[in-house]
Amino acid sequence: MDDLTVVRRLSPDHRPPWSDVTSAGIFRVEPNGRFDRHYHDCTEYWLIFEGRGLVSVGDRRYTVGAGDIVCTETGVEHDIVAVAERLGGFWF
Repeated sequence: MDDLTVVRRLSPDHRPPWSDVTSAGIFRVEPNGRFDRHYHDCTEYWLIFEGRGLVSVGDRRYTVGAGDIVCTETGVEHDIVAVAERLGGFWF
């Protein structure tokens, strides 16, 4: 397939020219691990593929687990507040 590009990590400088995604990758947070509250100048999606935890998006909190997708709008602060079991996800 001519339009398929495989990369280890997507970034603004390392992505297909047709892609609007500015970054993508995998994260893991252990119980009692640290994850800083932050925001972006773009929308962000997390697909949780392992574990269980509590995330905050804006002023709301959600319990998440494998198969859940966390959708965060541009400029909205978000964080992983607590991890019950090692939490793993893919972001883009």
